[in-house]
Amino acid sequence: MVTPRLRPLSSLHSEVVVSLPTMLTSPAALTAAGLELREQVRAFLAETLPWGTFQPGRGMGAGVDRAFSAALAERCWVGMAVPAHNW
Repeated sequence: MVTPRLRPLSSLHSEVVVSLPTMLTSPAALTAAGLELREQVRAFLAETLPWGTFQPGRGMGAGVDRAFSAALAERCWVGMAVPAHNW
């Protein structure tokens, strides 16, 4: 188990920031269908959300974009999830 390193936020505060180690993962091996889906999603995003128009990190606080949700629904991408893997 890795022990997090703690450091003071500043000399004026008693709060600490937890610095955890970087987690390294191996790339996923995609099937031909997965590669095709990835290309479709990338093309859709390039067309729908041009570079610089999206603010990453806003998450659920970003509000609702009905047009974007409708465009996802047209492609049956609403509620996409990673398929279960049989271990």
